[in-house]
Amino acid sequence: MLNFRFSQTLSKSVVLICFVLAQITAIAQQTGYVQISGKIRKDNKPESGVSIQYYASGIPQQSAVSKDNGGFTFNLTLQKNYTIKFLKDGLVTKTLEFNTTVPADQTDIIYQKEFNIDMFADIAGVSQDRSMNKAVAKFSYNPSYEDFEYDQTYSKQILNEQDQARKTAEELNRQQERARLDSLNKAWNDSLAKVKAREAELMAKRAEQDRLAAEREKARQDSISKASAAASAAKMLADREKAKADSISAAQDRLRVQAEAREKARQDSLARVEQEQNRLRELSALKDKARKDSLDKAMAEKARLDAIAKEKADADAKAKADALATAKEKARQDSINAADIAARQKVKADAEAAARAEADAKRAKEQEEARLRAEKEASKLAESKAKERERFVKDSTDNALAMQKKAAADAKARQEAEAQLKAENERKAKDKAEADALAATKAKQAAEAKAKEEAEQKHLPRRRKKHSRMN
Repeated sequence: MLNFRFSQTLSKSVVLICFVLAQITAIAQQTGYVQISGKIRKDNKPESGVSIQYYASGIPQQSAVSKDNGGFTFNLTLQKNYTIKFLKDGLVTKTLEFNTTVPADQTDIIYQKEFNIDMFADIAGVSQDRSMNKAVAKFSYNPSYEDFEYDQTYSKQILNEQDQARKTAEELNRQQERARLDSLNKAWNDSLAKVKAREAELMAKRAEQDRLAAEREKARQDSISKASAAASAAKMLADREKAKADSISAAQDRLRVQAEAREKARQDSLARVEQEQNRLRELSALKDKARKDSLDKAMAEKARLDAIAKEKADADAKAKADALATAKEKARQDSINAADIAARQKVKADAEAAARAEADAKRAKEQEEARLRAEKEASKLAESKAKERERFVKDSTDNALAMQKKAAADAKARQEAEAQLKAENERKAKDKAEADALAATKAKQAAEAKAKEEAEQKHLPRRRKKHSRMN
């Protein structure tokens, strides 16, 4: 039982060892592959950064990226059918089909296939054309040459289709570019016309502002002139008022002097009347004394002439008494009449002075009221003109600020457009300079890489090399 199990286990081990040896033998017999190399160009210049993706029967394999000199290298396993794609943003994808099937007795050979790929920009949607999705070449093993070759008739047909599609796209792109340039020129001309129109408008507005400023200055000068005239008129009115006040004061002084004079004249008249009355009283006393003396003499004479002159003395005494009474009465009436006349003259003069003073005061009051009304009307007029000028200045200032803001916005837009155009030109010049520098660098690197590759060729195993160029 034990021997049976040992024999069974040994049999399985031998089978396993035989299978492993068979696999090792198969691997040892198939050491060959296809080394793909070449360069990618665009507009006859090396193109770097192109992604190279290859699929075996639709299954993604490894990938590669073109170098700075546009070169690429990768290996394909034998006995498979590959699809190779060259991709980069902005460029039309190129596709190859490569069948690595070779005769069984040649699976240990390392084949080399070198070709170049020319790529071009995806303009006007040319990548959407059906011809661009087709393989540009189909490689397969050619027993006659014992190497891999491509179907030249097929490639020529596809390349012609793609060239036709590319020419159509380039023509469409040229038309679009011309349309874009025409649009840019039209926009530039329209912008220039608008700028000129705005400048003309600004010049007109500036002229209008100058005119308004001149009118405001003239209005200010007129206002100053009117204010000066008003001040002069006010000064003249004040001078007239002062002269009037001085005249009233002088008139009042004159009236006071006249009243004092009249009062003095009245007092003098009363004094004269009183003196006259005193004189008359003295005269009357003297006359009485004289009459008494005369009477005494008469009585003495009467005593002497008692009989003779009694009637005559009585008559004389009566006559004298009548004359004296008449004289006294006349003096009293004259004094009363003089005092009455003086009093009436004083009352009349006082009434006339009061009437004149009242008339002057009334005129002064009317003139003062007229002056106050004139000042009030002048103040209202000045206030109205000041408000109107303030409103005019505010409206003018607002309009000027609005025009200034609009002019600033237009100038800013023009500057931004000019700056954008300038930046675009500078960017294009910089890109061109960088592209030229990069092309020079890539050319140098390509030369170095080629020299390196040529040096490496000396150390490769037995190879069959066939060079093809795909355009």
